[in-house]
Amino acid sequence: MNDRKADGAAKHRGDLAKALSGVAESLSGSPRLTGGQIVVRQIGENLATFVISESDGTLSVADTQGVVNDADTRVEILGDGQVLAAILRGERDAREAFLAGGIRVRGDLRYFSDLAVAARILPTPL
Repeated sequence: MNDRKADGAAKHRGDLAKALSGVAESLSGSPRLTGGQIVVRQIGENLATFVISESDGTLSVADTQGVVNDADTRVEILGDGQVLAAILRGERDAREAFLAGGIRVRGDLRYFSDLAVAARILPTPL
């Protein structure tokens, strides 16, 4: 990988990490948090795996370099990092991206829906 591609991959990874941290901060202390981790996988050319986990009502985001304990995963979200970051920042409609195949969600969809509404990613529950 040349330096320009490496710089671009690091930027996109950083954009997604920053957007995830903003959502985690906004959800910290929410009564909708009920445990289990959320895994976010940036797919495509620039692979990355982030885990959002809860401890004492506070959410934290960790870049796991792909190592995840699947037994603790409550929701897994997969998609292009730029698309995911745009959704998290409110620049792109999450439902449209999902219906277009731009993102995939697996696991406890009710939990995902509740958190997405609380974080203002979705206007109404799924």
